[in-house]
Amino acid sequence: MRVQRGTALLVVMVVVVMMALAAYGFVYMMQAEYSSVSFAREHAQAREACLSGQDYGLLWAGLSRGQRQSQLQASSKQDLFAAISLERNEFDELTPGWSFSLLSPTPGQLGNRGWQFGLVDESSKLNLNALRQWDEQSPGHASVALSALPGISEFQVGQILNALGLPSQGSQTQGESLELENSPANSDRRSQFLNTTESGNTTSVMGVRTAPVRSLTDLVFSGAVDYEQMWGSDHDRNYLDDQFAEAIKTVEDEYADLFSTEGPRPEDFSGETLEMGSPWRDLLTFHSAEKNLTHDGQPRIWINHPSLSELQQKLLEKWPSEWVEFLLAYRQYGPADESFKATSSASGWVADLSVQGTVPIESVFDLVGATVAVPVSSGGQAALNSPFQEVTNEPSSWIHALLDDITVSEKTVLSGRVNVLLATPEVLSAVPGIEASLAQAIVQKRGEIQGSPEDQRSVGWLLGHQLVDLSTMERLAPYLTMGGNVYSGQVIGFRDDYSAFYRCTAILSAVGQPKALQIERWHAWGRGFQSIELRQGATPQDALEEASGL
Repeated sequence: MRVQRGTALLVVMVVVVMMALAAYGFVYMMQAEYSSVSFAREHAQAREACLSGQDYGLLWAGLSRGQRQSQLQASSKQDLFAAISLERNEFDELTPGWSFSLLSPTPGQLGNRGWQFGLVDESSKLNLNALRQWDEQSPGHASVALSALPGISEFQVGQILNALGLPSQGSQTQGESLELENSPANSDRRSQFLNTTESGNTTSVMGVRTAPVRSLTDLVFSGAVDYEQMWGSDHDRNYLDDQFAEAIKTVEDEYADLFSTEGPRPEDFSGETLEMGSPWRDLLTFHSAEKNLTHDGQPRIWINHPSLSELQQKLLEKWPSEWVEFLLAYRQYGPADESFKATSSASGWVADLSVQGTVPIESVFDLVGATVAVPVSSGGQAALNSPFQEVTNEPSSWIHALLDDITVSEKTVLSGRVNVLLATPEVLSAVPGIEASLAQAIVQKRGEIQGSPEDQRSVGWLLGHQLVDLSTMERLAPYLTMGGNVYSGQVIGFRDDYSAFYRCTAILSAVGQPKALQIERWHAWGRGFQSIELRQGATPQDALEEASGL
């Protein structure tokens, strides 16, 4: 009997233990499931916060130059782009809510050692798509423009031109071996490896790239540019030099014997590019563009409009009648011949709008200093002199009106123009007609322009401040801008250091239909930033200390 009772007790204990284990397993599974669902919910919330940040960036990119200027004057970049809150907990103000921040690399920093709140205007970079048009206008200029990049070799210029489908000038010809060009000075051994056939024989890089190059990543994959040249050692995209870069190189050196003799070796990729002044990601783009609008966001007046009455009405809203009548006269009769001799004065002349405007204006500078032979009621022709006359050693009061109010292009979007206020000397030197000395003069002078609302209107301040003469201004104007509508940077959706986060880099284009281009996500590389950095000190602890008066 006692044995039976002991057995029953043992069975009951086993059953109880198994039920407890089952209950514990169920509870553990439920907790794991709850944690998984909670993390998935937080990840979705972080993603939505990041997408809200992209929309915010697109809104910023779509503002006019004047609106952006006013915003930056009224608020700091931290106020505009740091920790923009998406929710407010009225019952717990100390708990941070979901927010987003917009970041970009700090201009002028050595390597990848700094970041700032805000976005980068893509027009501050050299648009590689514009090189084709520049090269058509001035054969060989694409090669000259690329040569301005820091640390580039002549051979690498040829590689990039080939990747872009442009003819190279003075570079390697079809069928030549790469071995003659393979020197430590130009660091082309990685490209040599990429262009080696199965038999081990090297072929010309001129026939390697078959897919179109549409991004900086494509340019790296084409073998024309090294990874380190394009992005430096910033593998995790937090705009700082990676601390493990040297450790990786040490490991590669230690296991160098594992590399194939036919492939690249660690010593082929010296760390020289890590010390370059600025990664090429800060100098090159494929997407710079702007709306054909004035500084205050109004459509520029197309002066080749077929209806002179409509043109007159729009011009009179901005210009004095003297300016308007001369432009209309130019459209009707064109510039006077050098042999023209006036028979009477054209003072007070008014255009007869029944006469069609058949003379197109190729450049707004055609109006400067011109004379038009206009008919007068007394018979014969009179000379109507342009109100736009260059005055030596004095600012030209009309230059911003010509470059900001009107346009000779019917296009609504202008692509590839370089931002004269933000571009580095290397990018400015790539513009047709800008020598290195002029690029440096522009960089030194433009600090004064930031505080001048009038000079902010157009690139005409180059003429007004006598950095260039009128003929040079006419040549440079089609290549320059004061700001575009395409921006790039990193958008981060976050709450605190313990919740899920979502961060990505993107190009935000507000030309045409606003949209985010070339989105790249960086979750695999970690958070990259602490929440205290993204909030610039706006932490719960700070709020607690402020509330308690500490």
